Order: sequence, then structure tokens, then C-alpha cells
Amino acid sequence: MTVSNLKTNLDWALYYLSIGWNPIPVEGKKSLINWKEYQTKMVTEELINEWWQKWPNTGIAIITGETSGIVAVDIDKGGKIDGLTPTVISQTGKGRHCIYKYPQGGIG
Repeated sequence: MTVSNLKTNLDWALYYLSIGWNPIPVEGKKSLINWKEYQTKMVTEELINEWWQKWPNTGIAIITGETSGIVAVDIDKGGKIDGLTPTVISQTGKGRHCIYKYPQGGIG
């Protein structure tokens, strides 16, 4: 699966799963499923197909933390990122998320 072949949100959700991330369906900021259980276990390809069959145009959120191996630092609109380690930055509706590898031993 190459990124250039990804056309739908279902394609992207399956891609995210293939790289070890835990994707869930969302509408805006609202999860369409009970997401808390996926903080400790991975979704499956079957669940992703089921969810995107039910909600074909829904958005995607990634459960951050140990299961996906990433953590997001939420920067509100107008917030500064000076001094943060360079990383991937995702634009959100009103700010940004700086994405980092989840630290070994967790977050205190």
C-alpha cells in the first residue's frame, strides 16, 4: 500500500493501522464509537471496514498513547512552538498538534 494510492478515508484508516496506529471514526471532534477501550488494545481491520461501511464519509482520529506509539502535544491557536523538538505538525481546527514518539516507560 503506497500513500499515493490512498483515496478514501477507509483507505487512510487501513493505512494508519498498517503502520501501527489506532484509527477510529469521528465526526468533527466527536468519536462515533466508545474509544476508551482502544487506549489498551488495537482496532482490527474488520472493525475499520465495519465502521467505514456504516459511516463512509466520516473523519479519522488516531488514539494516541502506548497502543499507537505516538503522543500529541496540543498547541492552541496563537500558541508558540518555540523550544519544542522539531517534529511532524498537524493543523487542527483552532491550533496544531505536534506529534512525537511515545516515550519508553510512558508519560508521568
